[in-house]
Amino acid sequence: MQGNDDIEKCRTNDLLQSSAEDQQEAPPVDRPNFMSVFDRHMCYPFFIILCKHLSIAEIVALTRTCKKYADLYQYLLPIQWDVDRRLRRFVRDPNGFRSQMAKSNALIVGSFVSQFFERTPRETSDLNIFVEGLERANSFQSYLLNEEGYTEIPSIREPFKVLKLLKISNHARTEREEEECTTGPSRRKVRLFVDARTPVETILENFCSTIIVNFMSWNKAYSVFPLSTFVQYKGYQLGVNGHFASFLEIFLAYPLGRWNMQEIMCLEEKRLNHPIRTFRRVGDSFTWTIPFDTENVQWSKIPDYVLEYACFQIESRYVMKHFDYKIFTYGYINRTLKYQYLVNWDMQYFVRAKIDCLTAVEPREIDQSAKPVVSAGMTDYRKRSQPRVMAGWGGLISLDAEFPDWYSEWERRIGDENKFPEFPEFSKGGFLVASS
Repeated sequence: MQGNDDIEKCRTNDLLQSSAEDQQEAPPVDRPNFMSVFDRHMCYPFFIILCKHLSIAEIVALTRTCKKYADLYQYLLPIQWDVDRRLRRFVRDPNGFRSQMAKSNALIVGSFVSQFFERTPRETSDLNIFVEGLERANSFQSYLLNEEGYTEIPSIREPFKVLKLLKISNHARTEREEEECTTGPSRRKVRLFVDARTPVETILENFCSTIIVNFMSWNKAYSVFPLSTFVQYKGYQLGVNGHFASFLEIFLAYPLGRWNMQEIMCLEEKRLNHPIRTFRRVGDSFTWTIPFDTENVQWSKIPDYVLEYACFQIESRYVMKHFDYKIFTYGYINRTLKYQYLVNWDMQYFVRAKIDCLTAVEPREIDQSAKPVVSAGMTDYRKRSQPRVMAGWGGLISLDAEFPDWYSEWERRIGDENKFPEFPEFSKGGFLVASS
């Protein structure tokens, strides 16, 4: 009997030893915790649903928690900021539509762009497009009528001399939209705003609040004041020119109750990363830029830096017993540049000096008969001429590629001068003076 007991003890010891060895060889299993729901490999459906309800500030904060979630924003970009999915509500072929935008140098503005940045499920019924020149607008209109099945609604009013409002309505819907729609047929409109100026210049000078300075090109979306608009949900007033009444309908389409509307920024709101600064450009570090997938899209002949280096200046004012900000920008044209650039008042002198310095030592082999006559109007930053893309000197390469470097050099020169706009004060006579 004792021998049998010894055998049983040996078997038990062997089993315990083998189980201990198996436990040592088995890989450790991570216990689920709260952060596991953000693991796209373990629970992908729940991960996607949860991220839809996170604001951009919460997503950015999550990327800073640990290395595992450092690429969360980049991962979500093509999924939750899919521009083609949004455009399919208005057009059958989003790639063809964006190719037409690239060809016409058009920009999309309005609540459509704001809802794209916020990823809100409520979608607007209007698509507002800014186009430069009547010829490009007619080309864009022909594309919508012939390729996308839109019909033109005659416009009763002409807002201003240089503007023409075209309302186009599309009654066609996709099968998915037919299933989702339980009421009458939806009427979606595309409105073309035509101006002699570039679309970005019209946007910067004529929009009345910082919350609507968001626009979309054929390959990127830009929010010029993202911190105040989509994080703090504050809007500041912008002084406008006479054409603002044409774009009032765009502003009223926004759900203004979501934003705390203020005249100007309070002194305690000033912070290093605040986008309200004296000197800005469209594609700087204060702008929220979202790139799009450009596969199967015909690229624009105009490089991106022409739009992203559109410079402007912000000043605070006291006008008609109210404070506001005013954006100043000027179109600069020169024979040595193919495209028109937007510059502020100080930078246009810097660019002019750079061009004069480079063209003063031109190669001797250039045909002198092809050289343009030097005149004061050649560097007049407000001069209008058609077409915008002008030929350079005979045999001389254009200087457009140097413009980003010129801006970087000018930005280093101003240094600490690029601060917040000075708070306006009153003088005894009632005139506005800058604070010391």
